[in-house]
Amino acid sequence: MSARIAAVTKSIDAHWLIIANGQINLSGVAEIGEAKVELFSDGGAPFVLDRPLADLNAALLHDGVRIRLTGNPDKALGLLIIDETADSAGVTQANIELTIDTECEAEIIEYQISAGPADHYCNSIVSLNICDAATARYVRLQNRKLGHVQTGRLSVVLGKRSQLDMLSIDLGGGLIRNDVDIDIAGPESSATFNGLYLTGDDQHIDNHTRVDHRVGPAVSVQEYRGILTGNSRAVWNGKVVVHQGADGTDATQANHNLLLSERAEINPKPELEIYAMMSSAHMVRRSVSWMKPRSIICEPAVWITIRRKRFWCMPSRLT
Repeated sequence: MSARIAAVTKSIDAHWLIIANGQINLSGVAEIGEAKVELFSDGGAPFVLDRPLADLNAALLHDGVRIRLTGNPDKALGLLIIDETADSAGVTQANIELTIDTECEAEIIEYQISAGPADHYCNSIVSLNICDAATARYVRLQNRKLGHVQTGRLSVVLGKRSQLDMLSIDLGGGLIRNDVDIDIAGPESSATFNGLYLTGDDQHIDNHTRVDHRVGPAVSVQEYRGILTGNSRAVWNGKVVVHQGADGTDATQANHNLLLSERAEINPKPELEIYAMMSSAHMVRRSVSWMKPRSIICEPAVWITIRRKRFWCMPSRLT
């Protein structure tokens, strides 16, 4: 495993927090002068989300880490979650809480990989609090061994005039589920997050996103793209909730997919709920294309909730 860790940490210049088979190594982040770092066992208990997999994480977690960035680091903060199995199956948990202080900027790289002949399951939770007028640029890369299973949740809270720019890439794994929850709690904030998933035989990748616009004006833009081949499957479920009082909201969703096999399957499900008096939303462009002479391009097939009344919309066209 040490060789794999070195291959990652030497190829990407960052301050690395390493969680190897659930064991935390803080040596790489201890050198950040603009950070306060502590283990859950040395400080308070982690904030537990009201989700079944979060409860599982809390029950089986060996230890977690809390990092608060109080300035602008000289290079990115790297989060390496790496697992390796031998002869028997393994289960690991990871829990990281990050806070970017007011008016600070930070780049974060989350890299998840695994290896080994036996089955493995990893359940990770990352909580990111972006304080007022702070900026976070977040890249998440998943390249686990084919056949290994991972569930992960990223929960983000944005303060006033804060900004999130995020890119999520899925390459490996057998069964992968990613949950991204973004809570826009401060006005004049913006969240832009994009995703790419590449799947082959016997892979299943789920991406579930939810954006809660609690105040306005604020902007959220999300676009996920996928390329599927073999008998692979993928799911994209994007949900935007514009709460009462979040006037001036601007929300955009898009999902585009390219199927390279007749056995591949994509299941897009965009959702929009509006409870505010004045909100604007650009509904999803959902496209599915086959590498054949004809293709099907589908516009939104969504549940739309406007002031507690639900409508089903499903226009489409064939080319």
